[in-house]
Amino acid sequence: MIFDTRYVTAEELLENALIFTTGQTLTELQRQIALNNLGIADEVLRVNLICGDPTAISGATVTVTCDGNAETQEWSGETLSFAIPMYEEYTVTFGNVPGYYTPDSFTKIAKKNVVRTVNVYYDSAPYTDLSMLDYTGGTLTARETANCYIVRDAGFYELPLVYGCGIVSGETNAAAYTQVTGTYTSPFYNYLNNQIVSPFIEDDTGIQAVSAEAVLIDTTGYTIEDIYLADRGLCKFLRFHVTSIPELGGNATIAIKDGSGQIMWSWHIWAYPFTLSTFAHTNTKNKTYSILDVNLGWVKSSTTGKTGNSPYYQWGRKDPMLRNGGTAAVGSFSITTCATSLAATIQNPTMFNTYETTHYNWWQDNNTAVDFYNYWDASQTSTGNADKVIVKTIYDPSPVGFHIPNGNTFLGFTKDNGGTWDSGYTWDDNYFYAAGYRGLSSGGIYGVGSNGNSWLASSYSQAYAYLLGFSSGTVSPQGNFYRAYGFAVRPVLRSQN
Repeated sequence: MIFDTRYVTAEELLENALIFTTGQTLTELQRQIALNNLGIADEVLRVNLICGDPTAISGATVTVTCDGNAETQEWSGETLSFAIPMYEEYTVTFGNVPGYYTPDSFTKIAKKNVVRTVNVYYDSAPYTDLSMLDYTGGTLTARETANCYIVRDAGFYELPLVYGCGIVSGETNAAAYTQVTGTYTSPFYNYLNNQIVSPFIEDDTGIQAVSAEAVLIDTTGYTIEDIYLADRGLCKFLRFHVTSIPELGGNATIAIKDGSGQIMWSWHIWAYPFTLSTFAHTNTKNKTYSILDVNLGWVKSSTTGKTGNSPYYQWGRKDPMLRNGGTAAVGSFSITTCATSLAATIQNPTMFNTYETTHYNWWQDNNTAVDFYNYWDASQTSTGNADKVIVKTIYDPSPVGFHIPNGNTFLGFTKDNGGTWDSGYTWDDNYFYAAGYRGLSSGGIYGVGSNGNSWLASSYSQAYAYLLGFSSGTVSPQGNFYRAYGFAVRPVLRSQN
């Protein structure tokens, strides 16, 4: 007889004896029963996963870690079984299932002759519909969509696959994507470079969204998980789980993709764990506007301080460009040449496009300069400022209920009534920080603490758009700059027009 000289445990010798006497290989259950009877068994852990809809959690994983070794099994509707060495400490953890709370892990000590059965419940998660909330977190009476949604706490959230403000007061808002005929207007394009004809992204393109992901998160500590798509009565919805909110705020861009992996649209999810409010400003034309108390996407420098920073926006574009002090904690941010189509910028929402040399815009039509006075006000067909009603567009980056200010909004802001310069001015008891800008040729950040700019919705010329500009020496409530620059945005409430 040839002996195996490797180390053999007493348990193995007894198990081999059992096989010899019975003349057969034992099943796991038979092995455990026999060893139990002999008083030397491992603990048997049996795990049952329970859910109201068992098929919804098919594929959920269970991992048992013991003495540095991990065994993972995938649930298919049958009880999972694990054998754990006697008197060893082990930890059981459960994998995430989109749309369900992940059960808590637990740690136990394996004991001799024990068969432990554990029932684990996967409870469905309640999702908060962001298109039914206003900027304070209050519930709307009718749905309103936007390109920016605000979250204040960790939780489960969803939003409909709708372009920008394509739905307002629960109804299709066709004015948001309809081109008004004019020499200096442009169609509203989708990611296929076709003119948009429906607010519902899948209906408009005729293509199904099949996946979603966070393509940029600018703050460590802002965590978004379980991003997936779910069919609902209205349309398909994007769902995600915010598992942690940064103490000072943060910004994320979440995108949906088609079957080829191409981005179809994206949304800005602004995490802001502070109270948002508006302040009233009456301009020199005796018109009053309610202005958001911070820049769009604001992240504080400290919990009590007034300074901070915010993303930069190219005029007419919906996408937040990485802020000063931000980092690509998730995803990536890049700077590239002028886009050859508007569709290319939709497909690349985390890419800053530098200027073309004819009209200094951030996109052109196959190397031909384009005009688009109407991208932040669908009714804008000519240059000039006015206290006009803004027709918010699907490219407007503002949250629900807000839009980019009209050209006269900041009239009345001066150096003399702005208080003492402190890397910014204080108007109407509200601080405007000099957040700097991204340059149109390099995409780099300049002027932080010394130069402040906030875009307006009106156009000065084919190359320039209006803005509020300020520094320690000057204040220009109707300044103007090239559209390819990246400046801050300070939205106003729609009801104040």
